[in-house]
Amino acid sequence: MKAILIDSKNKEVREVDYSGDYNEIYTLCGFSCFTCVDLDDKNTMFVDDEGLINGTEDFFLLDTYGEPLAGNALILGMDVETGASVATTMDTDEVRGETNFANINELRLKYSSAR
Repeated sequence: MKAILIDSKNKEVREVDYSGDYNEIYTLCGFSCFTCVDLDDKNTMFVDDEGLINGTEDFFLLDTYGEPLAGNALILGMDVETGASVATTMDTDEVRGETNFANINELRLKYSSAR
């Protein structure tokens, strides 16, 4: 099924095929623990739950989400009736256009100057 991978280390957003096995999220994203961020009523983003404590230096920001996120992420759709993951309804090019990559030092500068 269609999923969108946000790869912060390589600074790219690309469409990937997801089998439906949640263990594949770990393999695709390269993390061992995830949390979910609802992007809208049909799409969920799986992000590294330990990204702020495991030494990750690569971050991304989405125009539609107000906080920087550490590491990689996978966007999948959600069946609102069952909660099961399904193909995302989001457009890969739109997600690419809304994604900004930054390393930890760039974020420190950005947020320290905003005070």
